[in-house]
Amino acid sequence: MIELDKKSNTPMYKQLYEQIKSHILSGQYKPHEKLLSKRAFAKELQISQTTVENALNLLLDEGIIYTKVKSGIYVSPVETVFKSTKQSKAIEIKTQNPYSYDIGKIDTEVLPNKTFKKIIKDSFSDISLFQTSPFFGHIELRQQLTQYLAKSRGVNATYEQVIIGSSTHQLLQRLFKTLSFKNIAIEKPSYPTIVDVCEHSQVEMTTVEVDEYGIDIKNIKPSLDCIHITPSNQYPTGAILSIERRTKLLQFAKKNDIYIIEDDYDSEFRYNKEPLPSIQGLDLDGEHVIYMGTFSKSLFPSLRIAYMVLPQHLLQTYYDINHKESQTVPHHTQHFTKELMATGEFERHIQRSRKYYSKKLNHICNELDKIGIQYSGAHTGMHIMLYSIAPCNLRPVDDVPNAYILGIGGERTEDIIQFIHTLEVLK
Repeated sequence: MIELDKKSNTPMYKQLYEQIKSHILSGQYKPHEKLLSKRAFAKELQISQTTVENALNLLLDEGIIYTKVKSGIYVSPVETVFKSTKQSKAIEIKTQNPYSYDIGKIDTEVLPNKTFKKIIKDSFSDISLFQTSPFFGHIELRQQLTQYLAKSRGVNATYEQVIIGSSTHQLLQRLFKTLSFKNIAIEKPSYPTIVDVCEHSQVEMTTVEVDEYGIDIKNIKPSLDCIHITPSNQYPTGAILSIERRTKLLQFAKKNDIYIIEDDYDSEFRYNKEPLPSIQGLDLDGEHVIYMGTFSKSLFPSLRIAYMVLPQHLLQTYYDINHKESQTVPHHTQHFTKELMATGEFERHIQRSRKYYSKKLNHICNELDKIGIQYSGAHTGMHIMLYSIAPCNLRPVDDVPNAYILGIGGERTEDIIQFIHTLEVLK
């Protein structure tokens, strides 16, 4: 039985076409069975013959029906498709991040939106950007990054060594595939991204305790392929690797022919002192340090641009990866970032952001001091680690009992202060 809904947004001829087709494919109309004429369909359904004709023409085009001269319209002998009697289960979609005041967010109040709009508009006027970006990334962006990293972090590299990706996670996966790592030392507490990549890549992990000065090489075994560290803002404690330990770590890597993966996230945000030089910049022969960073905090997380600086001797090996995917960061996005850097707007934005977040963090820490909550990491980055807190909705720290992470980026200062007053301090 065919029923048409005259109030529906779907045209009447389309409704008729879909219902006849459904009846044929489900076997309700048998092969070579004669259908009603156009006039009979129109009379029965109280619609125009033109509507019927439009529906039948679609079915004729698909070969679902056929006509016989001076005889009528018939059902083609097509394979029937029976509708399953099984009821499909609803997908249970869990909240991707169930924690409050988590890391990974920024304060949008500090973004130069007018500048962003102008550069984005200009980017879409350049038709060359509609083509695919090179595998290693937009050349001009890599050139700008090389200059910026040399100036701000002391990174010693040519633009050919800079590789663009959509996330640190993606670049680490590619790196592990390139070098076939078997075992790696990571900090404890650990950076979730490196743990996830190691597990998926089936790489054996050795955790090394971190103190207030960062990772200590005394606790590292030499029989490793690689050491992964977050020296500018150890996650999650906020410890900054001292210059003495940086040089010792580099000497250790050279002596034992081990790679260091230096994830320099949040390095732009050191509030009370100048940032320490990168370990990559201390590696004068440029053979043992793989430097990584991202624009997720320095600009915004949805930009989805990360970068990696490889030693020269690994470039060909990386390029020759089997089954490598093409460049995943849109050309326009890379051009937008390049323009921000080339015009100096990026560095001005970093300076504004550093002052903004420093002030915000000071207000929050003053309140924590009044309440008597212990914390670490207030001198760098965009999160702090709280100690001796009763169970709450903040992200817990693995391996550290009663410790939680408070992100300061995505919420207003007043709301964060109001929230920390609800925390229970353990005695």
